Amino acid sequence: MNRSLLNYEAGLQLKHLGMDIDPDTPLKYLSIGQWQMVEIAKALARNAKIIAFDEPTSSLSAREIDNLSALFVNCEKRGG
Repeated sequence: MNRSLLNYEAGLQLKHLGMDIDPDTPLKYLSIGQWQMVEIAKALARNAKIIAFDEPTSSLSAREIDNLSALFVNCEKRGG
């Protein structure tokens, strides 16, 4: 997948996660939680079959935790 298409798809995933972040934003301008959500969105944009999470909510805000929880529920409903 080329970079512009990946960023477009990641942007759609971020919006779906309730995040208003440009996936091209340099990491130094993002909180750790925002950076984590961008990486999750990029994995989803790549149609990753498996995403490993190690303490996925440790750096997230309450809103980001809610969004990530909703993502897990949605993936489970889709059989993912």
